[in-house]
Formats: sequence, C-alpha cells, structure tokens
Amino acid sequence: MLSSITSVSKMSSKSGMDRRIGVIDLGTNSFLLLIASFDGREIHTLHEAFKTVRLGEGLTIDNEIHEDAIERAIKVLDDYIEVCKGYNCEKIMAVGTSIFREATNSFDVLRTLMRRCGIKINVLSPDEEGRLSTLGAMNTLNLNGEEDYMCVDVGGGSTEVSYIKRRKIDDILSIPMGALKVSERYSLQPPVTRTRVERVFNVLKRYFETKSLRKGYAMIGIGGTATTLAFIYKGLEEYRADEINGTYMNIGEIEGVLWRLVGLRLEEVSKLTRDMGRAKVIIAGILLILEIMKLSDVKKLLVSSGGLRNGIAYEYFFHS
Repeated sequence: MLSSITSVSKMSSKSGMDRRIGVIDLGTNSFLLLIASFDGREIHTLHEAFKTVRLGEGLTIDNEIHEDAIERAIKVLDDYIEVCKGYNCEKIMAVGTSIFREATNSFDVLRTLMRRCGIKINVLSPDEEGRLSTLGAMNTLNLNGEEDYMCVDVGGGSTEVSYIKRRKIDDILSIPMGALKVSERYSLQPPVTRTRVERVFNVLKRYFETKSLRKGYAMIGIGGTATTLAFIYKGLEEYRADEINGTYMNIGEIEGVLWRLVGLRLEEVSKLTRDMGRAKVIIAGILLILEIMKLSDVKKLLVSSGGLRNGIAYEYFFHS
C-alpha cells in the first residue's frame, strides 16, 4: 500500500485567521481538541486541550464501554463543542479510534454520544488513523528530507506503526495493545515494583516478536505517551507544544525516566505528568515504546507534538 503524505507548511501560533475548524480526537484514554485556522497558505494552532476520560476503563474485563465512562465522555465533548463555538469554527470534526473498533457496545455508545452532544463522530479504520496521525506528525516536525521513518503512536487501546519511505506511507501496522490496556491487564498503575516492570518487559518482548516490526528506520513518537515522556524528561512545569516538538531521547534516557517512575506513588507520578489520568498509564506506555525501539534496532526517539488531530486539519484545509 502506498499513500502520499503531502508536504505542507508547518503549524504555528497566530491570531486573526480567516477559516477555523475544531478537531476532536476521542481516544481510549483521553480526548484531545485542536482549534486550527487557515489563512490560505498556512495552518495555525489557535487552541489545544487534553482531558483524560478513560473511556476504555474496564474494557479488558468485559469488552464494553461502561456507563460512567460514557457520562465522562459526554461532559468533555460538551465542553469541547462550546469551545469550538466560541472560536466560530466553520466545522467541528470528531473521530473515534480503537475503543470504538473494539467495544461490543460501541454502536450504542456512538449513538448516545451523537444524540446527547449533537455531533457526528466518524470512526476511523486502523489504516486511516495511522495515515492521518503520520501526516500530522511529519508536517508538525516539518521533515522534508529523504530519510525513512517509522511513526509510532501509542494510544490507550492500540498502537499504530506507520513506515514512511520518501514521504510516502509504505505500510501501517496496527497493534491491539495500548497504554491503558497494558496498564490494566498487567497492573502497572503506580506504585509499581521493578520486579513487575521486568516481568511485563518479558511478556511484551514475546508479544512484539510475533509482529512484523522492521529495522533500519528512524523513529518518531506521536501521542500522549511520547509527549508526556518528553515532558518529564525535560522537567517542564507546563505543557508547551513548541518545547516538546522535536525533542530527541535515546534509549538510555528513556529508561532513565522509566526507572525514575518505578516505585513512586500515584500522586508523585502525577506531579511529574501534571495529569492524574496520564500518571496511571505512563509506565505502560513507556514500556511499549521501549520494546518497539529495541526490537526495531532504534537508538533514538524523535517526539512530535502533532498527531491525528493535526493530520485531520491538514487534510481538511489542503484536500477538501
């Protein structure tokens, strides 16, 4: 499969733009909002928001989205829609990912969310999610070279790995293993012991050895796990996309962050992540990144602050 990634202008922050849209990413663990504008030449970020919803909480037990998670989702969606209206967005685009592909009651949940919030939600296929996430990540980093990349998006319920050759998607691998799912399945919510982490490392190693991970690619990290990892590594006080975007970390530095978190109480981890929801799944997410790096013979991780929501904005403004 070959799918082009169009090279477009890098996103930047600017006011007084012409056209505006809102993009809402309904993930397994968190919901993300992007308000973007277009001046006919460049896309500009006006507003971004992140809220932990844990829509997939308990999914590993009965494969259903629970009622309390649905109510949390409705509240966040309502808040995001009001923000979009405040920015006078011409269109609000909401997309669902792996949680809606896996849950047995996803049809009913989608119907409830759309009825209660008055918004259409488009559930993306794994390939479409991988393509749009890669589009957003590559263009946010503004990579114009000829190097081959693997873009790894560790979500709450799944991990998408996209292989890029000469700015074209050569293949997309969707792995039904994400940070929330791994955290619940292997009890990785802090506090976590070193013994448990090493045991899960071995389990994930055996699991990923059955996947067709390629070697010889530079690796780009997308999504909440990668950006939170960079946030902790840099010791930031508040999230700033321009501080996160383009951060490089080698395996030793990533392992240093991991072992720093092991043994800490949940409250202590949340002080580092600045978000309780992210604190509950960050150890699992880092384990997934490290295993993919090791089995792909990757030594460094390049973090992009862009992702699915950015790719949707690019697609809308440049191809609709």
